[in-house]
Amino acid sequence: MSITKKEALTILSRCAKIYDEQLRNKNLLFLLMDKQQTVHSLETIFLSRNFKHLTGLASPLGANRFFEKILARQLGLNEFDFKDDGTTELKLKILPTLMSKNLSANMAGNFAGKTAKLYIPRKLPED
Repeated sequence: MSITKKEALTILSRCAKIYDEQLRNKNLLFLLMDKQQTVHSLETIFLSRNFKHLTGLASPLGANRFFEKILARQLGLNEFDFKDDGTTELKLKILPTLMSKNLSANMAGNFAGKTAKLYIPRKLPED
């Protein structure tokens, strides 16, 4: 791992604060149009318990308690671990970007079992 647990804790603290202030308990609607000009939508709500999943970390703490301890700056280095499948570092590297209000994407998709079904939206005409 190129990210240390101490660096992970710094990322977590910064991102949890933004998540709490700007995303927690808010609904977000994603709209996209595929190549056949069919509109797809996905509505999601950002709950406290969802933050743990976004980090990719393993912890014996429940998801809500994990989030609370990060916000209170009380999460210890011994209370979480990186998962063995390599997803933790990937998630921690992208987490600060996910906290941005101004997201744009070239692909979106649903997860189906072990694979993702990606949609590549067409570019909308410029005004």
